[in-house]
Amino acid sequence: MDIAPLLYKNSMIEVKRRFLAIDRILGAKKGKPRTLNEEFAGEFVWLQLRKIVELVAFGGIMADERRYATIRAEAKDSFAINTLEVLIAQQMALGHQ
Repeated sequence: MDIAPLLYKNSMIEVKRRFLAIDRILGAKKGKPRTLNEEFAGEFVWLQLRKIVELVAFGGIMADERRYATIRAEAKDSFAINTLEVLIAQQMALGHQ
């Protein structure tokens, strides 16, 4: 049985829960933060957004792992070649041949 759809679904449920947590923090009355102080409230929101981005990205990977592996392998090769070309160009610009 393929569990990828279930993993993806669970990730998206967690995304929804984290957006609800953000709404709750942002909906707090001014001067009465739902966390210890307003600074922590802002930090909490940004951490939740970061986690949401991770969940969406990894959820997509889990949903189609084989295609991700193929794309990743191609990107890795392309990245290595592009990085090498950039390093060579930089060294040549500096006069190191």
